[in-house]
Amino acid sequence: MSIFTSNRLSEFEVEALNFGVVMLDPCSVLYSRVDGRHWGKTEKTSLGITNLDNLVLRQDDKDFAYIEQIKIEKHNDRIVIGHFGIEPKYKGTGLAIRIIKKFAAELKVIYGINYILFAENSTKPEYPIFFTNKLNAVPLTYESATAWLWEIK
Repeated sequence: MSIFTSNRLSEFEVEALNFGVVMLDPCSVLYSRVDGRHWGKTEKTSLGITNLDNLVLRQDDKDFAYIEQIKIEKHNDRIVIGHFGIEPKYKGTGLAIRIIKKFAAELKVIYGINYILFAENSTKPEYPIFFTNKLNAVPLTYESATAWLWEIK
């Protein structure tokens, strides 16, 4: 059930409000796909993210984006993300960059991490373009595949 339920709001207006919540503070709607807990309420340690190897940005039972196969490599001062994606209808809205920047800022504060390595497992051609052109991430080889290293600023 939507937090914006009203007889006066159209379905489009409710969707726009939900999108606004996600754009305003993506981390406020970030949940574990493992156990459904809000990622901010789970135990965080210096060794890694507990129960958060797969995250979903979800507002009012609608999925907006996914951050999956996460692992922290403290010795390399980075977090590795195996897959990052947004729902197709939100492509081109700026949501992906907003999510990455907000999530990265949280990671920097919590873990002291300065880099994200996107070891994207999807072979879709838009991923290299996004990581290289939109984020200005540096391509490199990671586990015999192309990945993109992005500095958190």
